[in-house]
Amino acid sequence: MPANPDQPGHPAAGVHNLPEPPPALDPGQHDQIRFTPGTVGMAWYARENYDAIRRLMADGHQFAATFGEWQRNAQRLEHQLRRDGFVVVRAFINPGLFAAWCKVHSLGANAAARKQFANFIAREQAAREGR
Repeated sequence: MPANPDQPGHPAAGVHNLPEPPPALDPGQHDQIRFTPGTVGMAWYARENYDAIRRLMADGHQFAATFGEWQRNAQRLEHQLRRDGFVVVRAFINPGLFAAWCKVHSLGANAAARKQFANFIAREQAAREGR
């Protein structure tokens, strides 16, 4: 598993805090600022879709080799985020629907698209729940 959370195979690769940091901040300063816990979207996969997801994603070769390994890492991260006070939204990715969503939004099937998708799902759920 990659050590850097921004790399595609890392469980945190599909995680994004909502809201986004204030736009006036220098991107290099983000690690120095503590945001109030809020909603976090995590790209999530069903066991039966995991192999198809790995084949679909441009960076699929960097994913955990098995669903079980991915799931353990993702659950560990999810638990840590919840413990830190975040509301975690699992953004389930269906390979066919995700490919269509990427096409509609002119995105490749990669980490950046998974992040956008997870943010979209988290925002939708937060709005439905009045958060």
